[in-house]
Amino acid sequence: MRIGWVTSNPTFGGPIMQELDRRGHDVIVYRHTESVEHNAFQLGQMLPQCERVFVDWAQPPLEAILQNFDTDNVPVFVRAHRIEMYADEYIKQVPWEKVACLFFVGQHVEERFGEKWQAPPQRVVNLGHVGIDAKQWTIDAAARKFEPPYKIVLAGNIVPKKRVYTAVQLVADLGEDFHLAIYGNGGQAGYGNHEYHINVQDLIEGLGIERRVECGGSLPQDQLRDVFQRSHFVLSASNEEGCHTSIAEGMACGCVPLVNCWRGAADVYPAEWVWQTPKGFYALIDKWLAEPDKGALAETMRAAVLPRYDAQLLAEKACDIITGPLTAQTVGEWYSTGDQLRHMIDQDGNGRQVDALNAVRGWLPEGGSIMELGCGTGYISRTLAQEGHRAVGIDVAGGLLEFAAANNPGGAEFHQADVTRTIGQGPFDVITLIDCLEHIRAPHHEDLILRAASQLAEGGYLVIRFPWQERDRQIIEERVFPKIVRRYCANALLNVVQYTPLGREYFEIVARKGVA
Repeated sequence: MRIGWVTSNPTFGGPIMQELDRRGHDVIVYRHTESVEHNAFQLGQMLPQCERVFVDWAQPPLEAILQNFDTDNVPVFVRAHRIEMYADEYIKQVPWEKVACLFFVGQHVEERFGEKWQAPPQRVVNLGHVGIDAKQWTIDAAARKFEPPYKIVLAGNIVPKKRVYTAVQLVADLGEDFHLAIYGNGGQAGYGNHEYHINVQDLIEGLGIERRVECGGSLPQDQLRDVFQRSHFVLSASNEEGCHTSIAEGMACGCVPLVNCWRGAADVYPAEWVWQTPKGFYALIDKWLAEPDKGALAETMRAAVLPRYDAQLLAEKACDIITGPLTAQTVGEWYSTGDQLRHMIDQDGNGRQVDALNAVRGWLPEGGSIMELGCGTGYISRTLAQEGHRAVGIDVAGGLLEFAAANNPGGAEFHQADVTRTIGQGPFDVITLIDCLEHIRAPHHEDLILRAASQLAEGGYLVIRFPWQERDRQIIEERVFPKIVRRYCANALLNVVQYTPLGREYFEIVARKGVA
């Protein structure tokens, strides 16, 4: 499926684009510029090619897309991050009823939008947050010292709505044991006072606390992560936010959140870490300092924010709506229709399949039995059945199995089923997972190998082949790692007898079931 992807901030939209790409969709990227003519040209070139359009940040050129293109045949999906970006006039002029689904990052943002639009979208979904990369934002217990000076981080553009001025005043009254690090760009258009960052610097100097307050520019993610890992608190002094993503990033690194009571804050983050007055702000800090095990508290902060706000999980939920969920049924339908079906049939008996067939023959005894999981067109099963073996092929795609049955002079058996849920009819001398694992969601891999092992005869072989450096551009395209597959085989009490890269792109693992 061709997906148009429109955003002004790839940091937030990136996980969704990566998930669309991982699922095998072609993503066409629109890059917003200062030229109205060039933007119109981009849209005119992109949209006629698309089957879906995803627009992040619900801002221009969204209105141009909805007003000028055929949204009846090209559904448009939109995500709204935060209400303060959008003027009442803009929200009122956008024809939201043409939006197939509008994603919100918080219930409070949905409520604010709903007060202003003329007509609602066709569907509204609240995903709860923008999301963070759990692998990027991690705790480094050795980097954080639980002793003064305690470091508070405020990350985000230095603009009035972030109330950085107030944050400086709050920290000034905390005394010498507390330092404040402010990271973000100043003078941002559309946020009011262009000199606000200068006002903040003047206040720091006026209070004489330059030694305790660092006011720097925006940091790249890896540097900000290092700051969080060495810090103790992450602060949101804002008067309005959608979710203030840096709070989640800091919590994932073990920082304690200090969140001002902007509308919806207590729904986005744990309510006990939201302050309403300066007195409440200081009380939260005292509560944290009284904790006897501050190392455990860091783990508690991470557990509170993950996996609820893991970007990958949220991207999967969004993509399930944008392109349809990845169920066994939808995957089977994808392989059973149109170009995908024709491509699979065209590839029947190609060089890679012949090579795999020859490899399987080397493990199969004379007159033995084989079960081919994810058999596709059933080339291996059909060929081995003609050679006198009992051959069973299982696949989720009915269209591929129809081709297999129609080209099956040897009488191989074919069954339509989801191999992650049910496989049987064993024991077999050989079971194959050839070009299969990468098209099954990774959380199912270990259980699938366990199921396959249960259907092997004593002394039987599980033959696994998968791409490990190339992509097939299928509906699901998981990264499969040889070491992980080897561990799954060991967990299934299989002995790995072959562990071999096949050129630069493919890998083969053969594991044997022990003889009693």
